[in-house]
Amino acid sequence: MSKLRLGDGLCKHVAKWIIDPKGFLVITGEPGTGKTYFCAALVEVLFTPRKSIRYYDERNLFRRLRDGISDGSSGDYMKHLECLLDDDFIIIDDVGSSGHTEWREEVLMEAIDLRYRNMKPTVITSNLTRKQFYETYGKRITSRLFAKENLIISMDGMPDLREEGL
Repeated sequence: MSKLRLGDGLCKHVAKWIIDPKGFLVITGEPGTGKTYFCAALVEVLFTPRKSIRYYDERNLFRRLRDGISDGSSGDYMKHLECLLDDDFIIIDDVGSSGHTEWREEVLMEAIDLRYRNMKPTVITSNLTRKQFYETYGKRITSRLFAKENLIISMDGMPDLREEGL
């Protein structure tokens, strides 16, 4: 699916993804454009008693993974990561916001690849553009997130709602 901007029949595409969620829903844009707010609304829409949904902001996901590693009770970090990401729906908000390290890149690659291989619907938000993803994380992560079959929403050019007081 091509990159969509607000007004490009976006509601129709998002509704279609919600009805039959497959792959990734990737939302990019500047801070304050409503990406996290959109995720909160998605949680309300996607949650059913038969489906599990989990929300992380990137820093929280990394912190929970580090905590699981340091307590020594959960074995290797991949098993712990799989437990953190085994829900029907996963939302990872603010990807790229906590800085880049090789470990964070490896964890992000494993998380994305795990969800990608298992064909589980995943929502990713980021302030990074596709080009910035490529420059920061390389082709492996970028090609999975921005694959043709995924729904990509760009909020570039949208005003900062916090600055507008909305």
